Amino acid sequence: MSDDFIEDLSNRCSQLFSFNLSSFRHTFGSFLSGALVAAAWLIFIDGALVAAKFEDYRPMPWYLYLLGFVQTFVFFLINIANFDYFGGAKEDSLLLNDERQTKIVRVWLFIMSLIGVGVIVASVWLSIEHYKDEGNKIWPCFAVGIQNVLILISAFLFLVARKTEEDEESAPLM
Repeated sequence: MSDDFIEDLSNRCSQLFSFNLSSFRHTFGSFLSGALVAAAWLIFIDGALVAAKFEDYRPMPWYLYLLGFVQTFVFFLINIANFDYFGGAKEDSLLLNDERQTKIVRVWLFIMSLIGVGVIVASVWLSIEHYKDEGNKIWPCFAVGIQNVLILISAFLFLVARKTEEDEESAPLM
């Protein structure tokens, strides 16, 4: 009886402490990606409030707000891509063959990556142009740049975190 108890306890402990690395990656990657987006927007809100609240800071223009929304939209557009088409693993499509689907997904991700990097470049350029004569009062400038970089990083982190095991067995990304 004590051997059965010890064996049962051992089985329960092994089930409790064993975890699937793939599900851990999905859970942790999704959580970290969401936390990065939330941190990015909080940093931006802090920069915008500093610019609006204190009199010695220049107010933030409307186009610096727009860049964060565009980058968040790019986050969603990057994650529309389906990794099932990356390696040609999907055979149930009636319209396109596997090779064409793979090319479309790769071109889509490339274009969205270009737009995301373009938004980062635009945010740095426009915020430096707006705050260049402010001396050491440039926290809103840094907040805009940090926000856009964090959102783009979280977009790719979420894209990689939601890959399935079937995707990992297919062809590599590039």
